[in-house]
Amino acid sequence: MPDLQERAAEIEASDQPMVDERFQLARDALRERVLDLALSQFKWLWDNMLKYALSMSGVRSSFMASEIEKLIECHPPARAAFAAKRDALLERAQRAGRMSQRDAYRDWIELSERLGDTDVVLEWYDGIKGNIRYQEVLDGMSRDIEELLAKNERWADLGRLIPDPISRLQRQLDLFAARNTLVKSDRSERDRERQLERDARRLRTYAAHYYAGMLATGNDTKAGALVEFAIAHDDTPEMRCWLVELAIACGCPSERDAGLLDEAEAMGRDVTDVRKRLRRTLRDGPAA
Repeated sequence: MPDLQERAAEIEASDQPMVDERFQLARDALRERVLDLALSQFKWLWDNMLKYALSMSGVRSSFMASEIEKLIECHPPARAAFAAKRDALLERAQRAGRMSQRDAYRDWIELSERLGDTDVVLEWYDGIKGNIRYQEVLDGMSRDIEELLAKNERWADLGRLIPDPISRLQRQLDLFAARNTLVKSDRSERDRERQLERDARRLRTYAAHYYAGMLATGNDTKAGALVEFAIAHDDTPEMRCWLVELAIACGCPSERDAGLLDEAEAMGRDVTDVRKRLRRTLRDGPAA
């Protein structure tokens, strides 16, 4: 098998983009600690992957971005290179048209997260939230912002960003169903079961985050409707406990959450610890 440098030379000599080969080379170079080679390939892939392989957009923002993050953590030149790309993306986003602007902001957020510098994104969001000029941009990238707000437990901001949480959950369920239909025939029964469990965990996470958002913005009617919708699609003690955990986290639980724990307990779940924390929060308010 050719060594890394030979493979790199073959790729550079080709008149084809060789996206898959570049990605594999970059990963192998990172694993073998040939870091300058890994950096050159990941830089090319970040800039060019979607020009030649638009279907790899999911790979770019997940697996490849994770590999880039590993490289950034162990190779200072990589941090400098991708920080420069991140800064250029912000400049591009600020002068781009709407569609290009949204894509540039998405990449800017992605690289900021991989660089471990999300404070700058939150500062940007604080400066533009509520500004109608940016509403279309935020609507198109609300998933990216939503995850960042949840990580930082900014539940009220999350609630304002997602005004219709049930529609958002339904859209996620539709995506799960469509994907599972497409890949159903290619997977073993065990793999399908694992995928369904991963989907269930994601649904619980989204539902609990949106529940906290509704509670933190004082929208109890939507919060109650969200609980009914979530349980209708995942009638488990795990869903009930996730919802209560986030109600406690946002500091806005109610007796409805005590009822959810009663139901979870009746289904065989030990809720002793979470019940204690719920009672304490109901009595004393959120922890400082």
